[in-house]
Amino acid sequence: YGSGINAEVRGVTSYSENIGAIGLTKVGSRRVIGCSAVLMLIIGLIGKVGVFFASMPVPIIGGMYLVMFGVIAAVGIANLQCVDLKSSRNIFILGVSLYIGLVVPILV
Repeated sequence: YGSGINAEVRGVTSYSENIGAIGLTKVGSRRVIGCSAVLMLIIGLIGKVGVFFASMPVPIIGGMYLVMFGVIAAVGIANLQCVDLKSSRNIFILGVSLYIGLVVPILV
């Protein structure tokens, strides 16, 4: 709860979608993000735009998710180039993270 309030006040986030978007576009300016948010709010009030997105077929949305999460995974892997993978502690953290990320969704 406190983390969400802190993010609202300071404008910081650790959502993987945002990290992937910043990694892809190389744009991390708060002004650009703020202008985009206002633009999305205004466009969201136009009914025809909402109808357009609501009428999208499920396979198209699945394709968009495939690309988005692929980019997020690629940015995450690219961030690992700065990690010392000779350290057993770092390998353990990476292994447990990958294992939980791949196995927990199957169990749920």
